[in-house]
Amino acid sequence: MRDIELREGDKFIAVYPADVYSVSYSIKLSSSLIGKQSFCVKLTNGSYLKEIAPARTFGFLHEADALRQQGLIRGASTRMPSC
Repeated sequence: MRDIELREGDKFIAVYPADVYSVSYSIKLSSSLIGKQSFCVKLTNGSYLKEIAPARTFGFLHEADALRQQGLIRGASTRMPSC
């Protein structure tokens, strides 16, 4: 096994060998609503169904019309997710 990394500018995605299957995620945006956030989960014992499967993407309302016109989204909601 070996490390696999793909980079473009300051963005990257990587896969590293490990004893346990896990997913780590970090994002840093200039928006004060999002800022910097991180998430990590070990995918064992149903944690995918609990931690990952219900996840949804996010966007900015001012981008919704353009994304819809390009066929990239079907809908948009102004509801904030609850924890």
